[in-house]
Amino acid sequence: MQRIVLERKQVDASLLEPALDALAAGELVVVPTETLYLLAGDAKRTSRLLAAEARIRQTCGVTPARVWLGTPEMTAPALAGWPLPAQRLAQRYWPGPLQVRLPKVSALPEMMVPGEPVTRALLECHGGALLALALPVAPPVTDAVRAKRALRELAGEEVRPRVLLDSGPSAYGCAPARVEVAAFAVRVTSFGPLDVRRLREAARVHVAFVCTGNICRSPLAAAMLRALAQRDAEATFSGEYEPVLKTSSCGIAALSGSPAPPEAHTAAEPHGAEVYLREHRAKQANAQELATADIILVAAREHRSALLRLAPELEPRIHPLEPNGKDVRDPYMESPRVYEQVAQTIRRGLAQRFFGG
Repeated sequence: MQRIVLERKQVDASLLEPALDALAAGELVVVPTETLYLLAGDAKRTSRLLAAEARIRQTCGVTPARVWLGTPEMTAPALAGWPLPAQRLAQRYWPGPLQVRLPKVSALPEMMVPGEPVTRALLECHGGALLALALPVAPPVTDAVRAKRALRELAGEEVRPRVLLDSGPSAYGCAPARVEVAAFAVRVTSFGPLDVRRLREAARVHVAFVCTGNICRSPLAAAMLRALAQRDAEATFSGEYEPVLKTSSCGIAALSGSPAPPEAHTAAEPHGAEVYLREHRAKQANAQELATADIILVAAREHRSALLRLAPELEPRIHPLEPNGKDVRDPYMESPRVYEQVAQTIRRGLAQRFFGG
């Protein structure tokens, strides 16, 4: 194994050539991050890495965590389809010491955009992502010496990298923060060097709903989203989790102080959303409160127009409640059957937009 010492402050790209050659040949390389040193290979040529994973599991009885490493540009296409809390975390902490996992996508490894200059330079020169393994030994592998020791303990031809890139002790000297993310809930499995309160706060998402009187469509949608989010979190996580969804609703001509009508409560009941309607009281649309929303869903096109007159700067965040762009029928003063149909339409649209169908 060739050990190459590099300076973080000014990475000499020419010194990366042996590592780049190894990756191109499908070989393994030890790379530093700001937290741990990882055993890595080209993400598209994984046979050696998977053999190393099997050998490590056989040696110590533990399956090492798989970590995808990339640059912000490599991550962008996938990030657009991620749950909103995952997008928020990535925007706040990447590049940085955070690994994100989507439990519902079992084939996807933990994702990380490292800020460590040596590995960032390697990724840019390589022009592709890396798939890496975190070596499951104690103490954590936070420097090159521990990396060499861990590799000796795990032994075997499969886990012997061709190159070890040594940039000195990792910046944080500990394991990374690790977060599992559902549609509107997170589970922090490791805080790493990050503040847990700020970590959870960074994942919070505010979804606002707007209709006319704020007694039927928008409060029903807010209640429905909370019910769907809870159901999704319980299906995703077997144990504890942290809800990160905030909902609000308002009207462009609100019947201020009015509750949702009995028909709305009845329509919400089969969807598990009625409990979230009980404390609702209508309120007028307010630009200051809407400015705190990450996404604003409007029941009809007239509501979009009204909001743009109220606060044009909200335009990038305004979207139709119905993903197909159609207006959602106003059930006010209509029959219970119409309320039921509207509730089903809203639920279907929310499921499509946030939960994959």
